[in-house]
Amino acid sequence: MATKMIGLDLGQTEVRAWLLEVSFSKRESVDVLSQAVHQGQDEPLLTAQLRAAFELLDQRGLLHESYAIALPRSLTSVLRHKLPVTQLKMVDEILPGELEDILPFDHDDLFYDYQIIHQDESELELLVVYTYRHEFDEFMTLCEQSGLDPKVLTLGGIYNHNLIASDDDHALSVLLDMGASGSEWIIYRGRQLVHIQRGDVGGAAVTQALADAFKVDYETAEVGKLSEAKWTSPQELAQLDEQGQRLAQTINQTIERGLRPLLSDLGRSLAHCEAEQQGSVKELQLVGEASVLMGVHDLLSTQLQTTVKPLILPRELVALSDRKGYSAQRSFLAYSMAQGLAQRLYTKTINLRRGDYAYAGDSGVIRNLMIAVVFTLLAVVSLKGAELYLKGVNAETELATLQAEVDEFGERLLGKTGLELDTLKLKVTSAKELKILIPETSALDALGELSKYIDKEVVVELDRVSINLRPGSRGSLELQGKTKTVGDVSAVIAAVEQTSCFSERVKKEKVTKSVDERTSFRVTASSTCK
Repeated sequence: MATKMIGLDLGQTEVRAWLLEVSFSKRESVDVLSQAVHQGQDEPLLTAQLRAAFELLDQRGLLHESYAIALPRSLTSVLRHKLPVTQLKMVDEILPGELEDILPFDHDDLFYDYQIIHQDESELELLVVYTYRHEFDEFMTLCEQSGLDPKVLTLGGIYNHNLIASDDDHALSVLLDMGASGSEWIIYRGRQLVHIQRGDVGGAAVTQALADAFKVDYETAEVGKLSEAKWTSPQELAQLDEQGQRLAQTINQTIERGLRPLLSDLGRSLAHCEAEQQGSVKELQLVGEASVLMGVHDLLSTQLQTTVKPLILPRELVALSDRKGYSAQRSFLAYSMAQGLAQRLYTKTINLRRGDYAYAGDSGVIRNLMIAVVFTLLAVVSLKGAELYLKGVNAETELATLQAEVDEFGERLLGKTGLELDTLKLKVTSAKELKILIPETSALDALGELSKYIDKEVVVELDRVSINLRPGSRGSLELQGKTKTVGDVSAVIAAVEQTSCFSERVKKEKVTKSVDERTSFRVTASSTCK
């Protein structure tokens, strides 16, 4: 059964949503939606945006699905920081003090999350997103008042590595997402993320600059920006007559004035990364609704002295946007957020829904899923002996004999017939005198023992639990899952060795690093319980 996942972009004039359906074997884009933002008099823009997001989801019956929102640029800041440690479990112990030394704030005033962007034999490098705790609390209060409960709150840019990452470890690749009210740029060296920065300047700044220069209202300036305003290159200027040159130069100066803060910050970021990474910017790829401004590629190329190209958008993004009558450029951030929400199934990325603000929407689903898994494990383990026995004899005859004996025991002991084998948990004997033991120890019992013997500080995520209890011979246990470190795998082994049934021949069969830098393992053990 497919799960719906939604990416939300809180735009200045509309909220956009991208809808994915994710199943075990595929991920499919199924819809793109929008809802106009109507800002009341003296109403904060963010309040109007969140209300529009609620209306979009509620009207389409999507309010209780999983959705991700790109955090407002004004709310968060980003930094990179290196720690002289290699053990992931030490990050949470060391980072608070490090941030207090770096930033002019008390640790208690900050709220943050991080992800690892590089690791070597001597240090870890982190990307940290932080905000004032009281401001984030106000934002979450607004979400709650609006009826929203996003599963993920993060940066859109961290999910675009597949679009710009390169196999050239010496070249820097840049993606600039220019929206209406702000911009975000992400820089990669080869396939390693090295920088993310956000700014509050986008297409709206150009519109306002044009409105001021030509003495028109904002709406008129917006129409003119999209239909007539163009940044003209020096080569094109030389081909115009004197009157045309004067007008083109005025428009050029106006556009440059509107984008000056963005150009300044972006230029410093590129220069800093080139010096720090000892590499050169290969190219800058441009996306976002403001990227359609005529001549903006030439302007950026001239000002930044680098090659600027439009980002080649994923075909599914373009195809679905065109089919639904939307601009693919305007849908890009919502698409990225939806893909990122699905990507979190495999990797650990920044999400400020943590700690006191942790997302609880999945708890009911997980609880029901766990109940289903437990019953499945009980049934499989309890019937395993009967399954193996029936393989060696005439299935129909022996099954009928076995069921008749179960009915007899049930009526004698409980006054009931038609009971399942695992309900009685009795030893029955077949016509050939082969004994089948309906085991008293279930997968749930084994997991309960493991949790008792593993230290509470050790986090273990089990992907597979296989218990095989064979009558008359030794059984086995197999655990597959992930931990934070190799040392945590040793803790799992020590816990298995203390269990009542699986303490013999405990082996570490496989230990590898997964894509999210966690340790994948497979542990086996022999059964000695009777």
